[in-house]
Amino acid sequence: MSRFCYSIALAGLVALCGHLQAASFDCSKASTFQEDTICQIETLSRLDEQLSAAFKNALAVSDDPEALKSSQRGWLLERDQCFNEICLRQVMESRIGTLERQVAMKQPAPEPVVTEPEIAPPMPEQEQPVETHQPTPSPYQAPAISEGQDYGYSSNLPPEGHQSEKMPLALKIFLVFIAVVSIASIILHHQGRLTIYQDYTDATFTSLIPLLSVALMWLLGWLEVPSPYGTYAGYGLGIIMAIVVIRATYLANGPSLWFVMALITKTTMISLFYLLMIALMAGNSARKPGESRRAFESRSRRESRERTAAMIAITALFTWLSAWLCRDRYFSPLGDYLAGRNQQQG
Repeated sequence: MSRFCYSIALAGLVALCGHLQAASFDCSKASTFQEDTICQIETLSRLDEQLSAAFKNALAVSDDPEALKSSQRGWLLERDQCFNEICLRQVMESRIGTLERQVAMKQPAPEPVVTEPEIAPPMPEQEQPVETHQPTPSPYQAPAISEGQDYGYSSNLPPEGHQSEKMPLALKIFLVFIAVVSIASIILHHQGRLTIYQDYTDATFTSLIPLLSVALMWLLGWLEVPSPYGTYAGYGLGIIMAIVVIRATYLANGPSLWFVMALITKTTMISLFYLLMIALMAGNSARKPGESRRAFESRSRRESRERTAAMIAITALFTWLSAWLCRDRYFSPLGDYLAGRNQQQG
């Protein structure tokens, strides 16, 4: 019985050692995710052995071995960006193909077999009539263009860089205009001449327009409603809510310039808030060349915590600013808000 157990243990040890040495390197010294994956998956281990052989062959025929080694080191950095079997297999197969092509280019091509072409018998010479062509005078003679003469083409062209500077300048002017209008609206609001938000209900309803529209799209998609209908429903809800906000702003400010300024300020605040939220949520970090998996994961967790803290801080600031810009510090009934009964013309 002991011999049988010993035989099984020995066979398992031999198989394990064979598995650890299946790749071109010592798997017991694997230190990265990519090396561990290559050692664990037989297909990748065979590809690694083929890659090692192809690299040795290319190195043997290379005119610049140092450049090839540098290229291989650069490829290893590219390989270390893969975190699944499919990616590793693709980059390894691509590298094998590249190295094999380099070897094939160095091999001498077979000499072509030259066969003498059959020579056709000469044809009897025939005298061809000689035709003489007289040049036909042209009815129009193009005028000679003297050096430095200007025919007006260059003067009609816009100066270089004109188009590239026009849009950024217009955007800068627009942003300055929006900022000035928003600041002026806040000042006029606290002077009692303009109303940005009538009360907390007005501020909350206005701020939730984008969120509720997207939430409705997601809900209908989750319920497997066809995509166009879900999108139309989300846009429709957003448009209806926007009309309610425009009506409430009009009732609070009357038909005046204050109404337009208050509407611009509301739109600016909400747009800025949601753009910042989207930028923070989409700010996932990428792995840097040469960065280990552990360092990358640690940095990703740290940056994720920082983004979460920034989102909480921006949300708190936006909530405080919206409440500060409310004329009445209370929540009116939603029915009164939708009916416009809580609005007062300023």
